[in-house]
Amino acid sequence: MTRISSHFTPISPTARCGSTAQLLPIAWAVAVIDLTWWDGIGEERAHASTLEELDDEYRYGIGEFIVDLSDLDLDGQQRSVAVGLTIGEAIIYVPDTLDLSINVGGRMGEIRIEDGPRQYVDDGADSLDIDFDLGIGSGIVKVCTNVDTEGYVPCP
Repeated sequence: MTRISSHFTPISPTARCGSTAQLLPIAWAVAVIDLTWWDGIGEERAHASTLEELDDEYRYGIGEFIVDLSDLDLDGQQRSVAVGLTIGEAIIYVPDTLDLSINVGGRMGEIRIEDGPRQYVDDGADSLDIDFDLGIGSGIVKVCTNVDTEGYVPCP
């Protein structure tokens, strides 16, 4: 069963008249947004397929961040993982065999779930809770499958 809760907080600054009016929204946004700065610039890819390989958190600074859990086997257990990106695009791949709970939070941008035409059954086994935190940018959680079926997101 997929349960999605959101505390995404969009920010829309406004400027007043004057010669610096164009810079005020940017300066205001940078000053007001409480960003957590993680290390790393560029492209980063993390992968885990077993409980031993699965970290409690995956964090990255600026750029493209891919967390590939597409072949993760939880061996009948429940786990939690935190994924965070300061600025950029983050993609999380999770297999369609897991019960999934996603909590999203962000400052500016969007986070969306792509999962195809699925039916979810909460059988209590193989459950993954994701806490997805995005500073500025876009994030996608892709529930993927290894079965070649039209309308479903293929695993990488």
